[in-house]
Amino acid sequence: MIQKRNMQFIYLASVAVVIFAIYSLGIDASFYYDDYRPIGALVNVTDVTSAITYVFSETSGPLGRPISMLSFLPHVNDWPNNSQAFFLGNIIIHLVCGGLIYIIAYLTIKLSAVSPPKVEQYPFKIALACAVFWLVLPINAATVFIAIQRMAQLTTMFMLLGIALYLWGLVKQSRAYEQESSNQLYISIVWQVAGVLLGSLLAIFSKENGALLPIFILVMEITILKHCRGIHQFRKHRILLGIVALILISITLIISVIKTGNYPLGREFTTVERLMTQPQVLLDYLLLSFIPSIDAINPFHDNYSEATSFFNFYTAIATFILISLFTAAIHYRGKVPLFSFAVLWFLTAHLIESTIIPLELFFLHRNYIALVGPCIAIVFAISKYEHKRAIYCAFIAYIILLACALAMTANTWGNKELAAERWFIEQGSSERASEHLSVMLFNQQKYAESFNVANYQAQKCTNCLNAKLQSAISACFLNDKLNINNILLDVKTRLPEVVKVKGLSGKLATLAKLKNDGVCPSINTSLLYEINKMLFQNKPLLIRNDLVLLQNMYNISVSNNDYVNAELYIKKAWQLTTDPAIAYEMLEVFKKLAKQEEAEYLITSVCNSSDLFKYPKMSQLEYCTRFKAKYKESN
Repeated sequence: MIQKRNMQFIYLASVAVVIFAIYSLGIDASFYYDDYRPIGALVNVTDVTSAITYVFSETSGPLGRPISMLSFLPHVNDWPNNSQAFFLGNIIIHLVCGGLIYIIAYLTIKLSAVSPPKVEQYPFKIALACAVFWLVLPINAATVFIAIQRMAQLTTMFMLLGIALYLWGLVKQSRAYEQESSNQLYISIVWQVAGVLLGSLLAIFSKENGALLPIFILVMEITILKHCRGIHQFRKHRILLGIVALILISITLIISVIKTGNYPLGREFTTVERLMTQPQVLLDYLLLSFIPSIDAINPFHDNYSEATSFFNFYTAIATFILISLFTAAIHYRGKVPLFSFAVLWFLTAHLIESTIIPLELFFLHRNYIALVGPCIAIVFAISKYEHKRAIYCAFIAYIILLACALAMTANTWGNKELAAERWFIEQGSSERASEHLSVMLFNQQKYAESFNVANYQAQKCTNCLNAKLQSAISACFLNDKLNINNILLDVKTRLPEVVKVKGLSGKLATLAKLKNDGVCPSINTSLLYEINKMLFQNKPLLIRNDLVLLQNMYNISVSNNDYVNAELYIKKAWQLTTDPAIAYEMLEVFKKLAKQEEAEYLITSVCNSSDLFKYPKMSQLEYCTRFKAKYKESN
């Protein structure tokens, strides 16, 4: 027995080493668009107070995702120059998830009365195959190699942990049934409740998808665990709780869509169009998961086209297939439990992010937990075929091919320049792909190439304003005076009809700095000011934080000696943040406008209110002393 366990440990360790080695090929991957705001705030962490502020101030979701934010704190000295540390952490979490899948598959085999004899005879090998199958799926690289998607990894890990604890509780309940032990029965219930509550809480505070854990358990209860006699007691109660969770999530989604309406802010598609598009999206996910295309597994799918009619051929076919699969899974859940388990698990995983909430249409990381069920079901189904060595050999060959594809995918992600170029070609109409390559070339001081990439995208997509502004930034270093202001004029003209404005404020700030630093003196300041003002006045609900726009308009007003408007903008900026730089600038404006009383009131507010000022790099007393000294200098 000891020797057998040692061999099992060696197998598990060997799998972990191989998977780690494959993923290590991509450990030099880049940071991407969604990484910069939440992870970039690590620069403000200098002590316990600022660390707590960082953990609990994230706005990605309604609950703030504090557990995920906490996981980034060890990287406070790694941002932004040591991306390897972030991805090392992500790879480790990926391996932990694989280990939990092994445990879930193993416990399911022990419980399930519908398991084929081969499964019951070799639970270790079958469970290990389930974990390996999921671990080598190349599509998971799009989660592991995007730093911020640690949120998706953690919520998956905690949901899997909760399910494993729940299944362990069912195993103990089954033993209690055999032994007719009421004490063991009560202990088993504690394990089940602990799995659901602990797993759900940890998962939800990592990412809101964690609320799906009870529904995953419901799926298992009505499919692969349906005929298990030893756990029949309280089954109706367990199923009822899962149904209640499903109803609550459905109500939440309905309330969300009622609030949002059919025209969600910041999206170029309607809610109905998104709903029509998702069946095709889900089928594309499945195709890319099990028949991977290396270059298609990338972070840039913002060019995925929405469906505009149910009568479109592909939309109609995809919808029909999805509805048919769902109907068959419900109807045949007793007769073909593995099929039903795979389908219902996959659809459950996409219940929140792939239905009516107006998120972007297509993201590969949404499949991270979604593919766990299908992988387990496929391995269990293959194990039914006793004495069919050809099937086993074919499956092993397929796993090896997936591992090779994963290695090539990881290698692509780890080669930043190669990845940027290949993805730009693969996702030809993706604004993000072109911007990523253009910025990379710009940082390498390849200004002409950077301009060509951004301008290419701007010509293909007339409303891609980020691409236009990036081309203007690159043009500054090419001394292309006429082109710069023509680009700005084009941006101003198109701005009223554009919905996607995220990222524009930062590029406008870069242009303003290039102007003020004398790098690009030909920029028309008035034109730049008008664009900022239009964006601030007409798109307020589309911008997460308009502080940058206010600072842009303040700086431009000061450069034009327009201190009346400068005061207006700096005061609005102060309402958003009590950063010392803002206070200093307010003091300078009050000096220019000879507003001594307001200056003194500002000093009093800063020095006397403990709640007003929260700046991590110095104490309030130290800051107050410096602020008073600054005031004396200005007088």
